[in-house]
Amino acid sequence: MVLRMLIGFLVFCGSVSADADVPKPTERQQMDALVELMRHVRQNYYEDTEAVELLHGAIEGYLSQLDPHSTYVRPDELHDTQERLRGSFEGIGIFFEMVDDVLTVLSPIEGSDAYRAGLLPGDQIYRIDGKRALRLKSKDVTDLLKGKKGTQVVVSVRREGEQDLIDFAIVRDKIQVPSVPYAFKLTNDIGYVKVTRFSGRTGEELEGAIGDLLLQGSQKLILDLRGNGGGYLEQAVVVANQFIEKG
Repeated sequence: MVLRMLIGFLVFCGSVSADADVPKPTERQQMDALVELMRHVRQNYYEDTEAVELLHGAIEGYLSQLDPHSTYVRPDELHDTQERLRGSFEGIGIFFEMVDDVLTVLSPIEGSDAYRAGLLPGDQIYRIDGKRALRLKSKDVTDLLKGKKGTQVVVSVRREGEQDLIDFAIVRDKIQVPSVPYAFKLTNDIGYVKVTRFSGRTGEELEGAIGDLLLQGSQKLILDLRGNGGGYLEQAVVVANQFIEKG
């Protein structure tokens, strides 16, 4: 009964006759509906709820209606996000994503121990130090993989074409992650620059890379943004301003 009443309230924001056109609710009515929903859940749900967690979920749902690049970073995830964008962290040195609840390596960071150990893009990490690594949140994965420089972690990987899990013993280290890892001349007058994300130093790194290419005689440039994971908006603006005239 409570569920039916809430659905009716959220959809119609009031009662209407069966043959009438459904009125479009105003923004204020929708906000009132959300507040009313929160009150009903708090008072009538069959078990205790975490109000803050529900609010986080509401924000994530709100942003899900925008473009796929607009996401919400929870407060407990903010530090890790900022750390990655600063350009260095202590860990095993991989970019990862949860794909169908499986921790999947997007790419090992060149020069890291994970890179030297032989982890490959597409590897699925099923265990970390013997503990199941399925259906984890990104923060939980970070907590398991990060650690003090010099400490070791064992990851058990399922790799396509291999029947059994493969164990990799990886030593944590200070990982330097430049956002402009490659810059070189393709031809006598064409330079190439790869930008993997917009960290706190991307504008500075790119300016230095372009300066070096100009000194080498490059007159044209290929700016490769494929696979760029995003980052600080202000750094994206700094990068754009290096190519776009004012105004």
